[in-house]
Amino acid sequence: MDTITKCRKLTWAVFALAILALFAVTPAFAQTATVTTDRADYSPGDTAIISGSGWFFGETVAITIDGDPLGQISLQATADFYGAFSAQYLVDADDVGLTFTVTAGRPAFRSYSDDDVYGP
Repeated sequence: MDTITKCRKLTWAVFALAILALFAVTPAFAQTATVTTDRADYSPGDTAIISGSGWFFGETVAITIDGDPLGQISLQATADFYGAFSAQYLVDADDVGLTFTVTAGRPAFRSYSDDDVYGP
């Protein structure tokens, strides 16, 4: 076998390995978008920390806090280099006794409630 044939075979082998590596790595990037809160229950005056992961770098994440019957509160955050975001919501006295559902940009949700106890 001459040198040109060996080089061609080596080139095809490297190309095939690169394609296989691409398919092996792709599932690592196919993350599920998540949203969560730092606690399950809050009192008026508390700050709810809303965070998420699995988003694209620089993606604007539209966050909706649904507190029926008070309506919806809209927030925005931007995903960082690692696909994570964080936002805050100050729990109001009008939120007492309500259960909130938090949604973010894509189908991801987390429910939390606001207790009726004032103070720590």
